Amino acid sequence: MVLYRGSLSGGSALTVELAKEHNKPCLVIDLREDSLPEKLLDWLKRYKIRTLNVAGTRESGSPGIYDEACRFLEEALSTSPDNA
Repeated sequence: MVLYRGSLSGGSALTVELAKEHNKPCLVIDLREDSLPEKLLDWLKRYKIRTLNVAGTRESGSPGIYDEACRFLEEALSTSPDNA
């Protein structure tokens, strides 16, 4: 999964490109546009994800994104029925 705000670039864009080249599931979420927890939960279930790798924009390039990403993940994973 790649979390970003605005536009993908650098290592985040490369991560998405490589996932596509290797036919790996890769969820790309713009935290400004589509940060609905259900989107993550549906994707996790659809691809039967057991280990989630999270990538994204660096804090230095997008101040505040770390906290925003943490809030998104906490909200999504705390609402998961598998989290009981």
